[in-house]
Amino acid sequence: MTPDGAPGTSGASGPPLVLPDECERLRTRLAAVARGEGFLLLGSDPGGLPAGTRTAGTLPPDTQAAGSVDASAQQLGHRLAALSQMAVLLTYALSVPVVRIGPAPERGCEAAAANLARAFIANTGVHQLHARNREFAARSPAGAHHRELTRRIDSTLAFMRACGIDPAGSRSTR
Repeated sequence: MTPDGAPGTSGASGPPLVLPDECERLRTRLAAVARGEGFLLLGSDPGGLPAGTRTAGTLPPDTQAAGSVDASAQQLGHRLAALSQMAVLLTYALSVPVVRIGPAPERGCEAAAANLARAFIANTGVHQLHARNREFAARSPAGAHHRELTRRIDSTLAFMRACGIDPAGSRSTR
C-alpha cells in the first residue's frame, strides 16, 4: 500500500502489487485486531541480526546460493511456512484469528514474492501446517515445549473429522 492507503504498484507502468480487495481484507482484519478480536503476527527480516544467527524459517548458509533467484524464493517460502506454522499454534492457543504480515522481499522481487505468498496461502491448509509443527516438535530439542500443544491440536482435528468437518479443507489463517 502507498502512504495514502492506495494499493502499491510494481512500478510506474506495472500492475498493482496488492489488489484492492486484499487491502480491504487487511483493513477489516486489522480493525478486528485493534478491537481485541484478533492477533497480529508480524514477521521481520532477520537481516539486522548478528552473522550466523538462525531464525525460524531461514535456511542454513550452506543451502543458500548467494544471489540466486531460486534461493530467494526458497528462503521466502521457508519464512512463509514458519510464519504460517506460528499462526496455526497461536490461533489454537488464543482462539482468535491471527493476521500475518510477512517479511519484506528483496528489492525488485516484490511482485514475485506477492504471487508466491498468494499461492502458498491458497494451497496450504491447516492440516499441512500442523503436520510441519508436529515434525518440528518431534525432532527439535526446543520442540519438547510444543509436544503437548500439538497433541491437543491432533485431538481437535480428530474431533472435527468425527463431527463431519473436514480439517483438510480448512485453509490456514489468512
